Amino acid sequence: MSINLSCFKSSIACICEGGAETAIMQILLENNLLIFKREQLIGEEFIKRVSVREFEQNYLGMEYDYPIYILRIIDSRREKFNLRKG
Repeated sequence: MSINLSCFKSSIACICEGGAETAIMQILLENNLLIFKREQLIGEEFIKRVSVREFEQNYLGMEYDYPIYILRIIDSRREKFNLRKG
């Protein structure tokens, strides 16, 4: 089963761990190989890796017209990303 987020009205926060992950995501996005479109990305760009608290302050304190999906592109298996409960 696949999910296509491009047909939903949504905002996407796509956090990339480093330059390699960002470059790969850019290539996939430019070639329409992702399940979302650039216009859905918050700020129409990938977010550089930030701490959970920074992410909450910079992005979750804002109001959005649509639901937000958070995607994390990382290669660290043990890294925690626990958001505060709303």
